[in-house]
Amino acid sequence: MKLLGGSIIEQLTIDPSLTFNRKATADRAHKFLTNDFERWLNQCGTNKADLQSPQWDQQPKGNSVSNSQEEKLMRILIARHNVETIRRAIYNCKADNADLLIKRYLEEQADVHVMQRLGFESTQYYKHRSAALCEFAERLEFWSAVEDAELPNLITGKLPDNHRRKSGQKADDHRRLHEV
Repeated sequence: MKLLGGSIIEQLTIDPSLTFNRKATADRAHKFLTNDFERWLNQCGTNKADLQSPQWDQQPKGNSVSNSQEEKLMRILIARHNVETIRRAIYNCKADNADLLIKRYLEEQADVHVMQRLGFESTQYYKHRSAALCEFAERLEFWSAVEDAELPNLITGKLPDNHRRKSGQKADDHRRLHEV
């Protein structure tokens, strides 16, 4: 415990297991949204334009079901459930990140157009896109668990210990300076 300005504050530390390789995670999320997501959409017979509506109807259409149709229907239901979980993860991101993800991956606008519409320079845009993809990966992990969806974990590996030490060194030094 520390005394700061007359009040006692417990030092909060960030769980090292939360540290992940942001570049690899962003790359993996980008590939997922441009490739795998398309496959889920195709399997459930919908398209990205349908997902932009806040009242997307996930219910399959049809009346009677045979055994083979039942298996097909289950695959469709799982695909629809997974698509809804992906949609929820995108829309649950911070507003600026959700806006970028919607424009780039649901509306399928080219990076250059999204960059211009959001008013970013190239380097700034790709940093923002990477941050948005990492947030999406984290939220997808959460919503997949909550919704019991069959989706991959897009978060890729922990950073090497020496990288964490270098980036965390300033924070450690800062904490030591402010200890009472």
